[in-house]
Amino acid sequence: MGHRDDPGFPLKTLVHSYRREAKLTQEELAAKAGLSVAALRDYEQGRRIRLRPDSLAALVHALGLNAGQAAGLAQAAAI
Repeated sequence: MGHRDDPGFPLKTLVHSYRREAKLTQEELAAKAGLSVAALRDYEQGRRIRLRPDSLAALVHALGLNAGQAAGLAQAAAI
């Protein structure tokens, strides 16, 4: 079981890992998800530990996550 399936990983680890796997820069992912680069950076650096439902949905879509990955991200975001 890798980080993608383990709800024990913090939000910052998952967001960063999924972005890297998608081969996207912070700027590219922020633009695709409709988030500011500053907000995305805050998620990746652990300064924000919760995702609003609309931000979560935008990241899931922009990253092309499957249902299991999306659920793990939601759980890590304490939604």
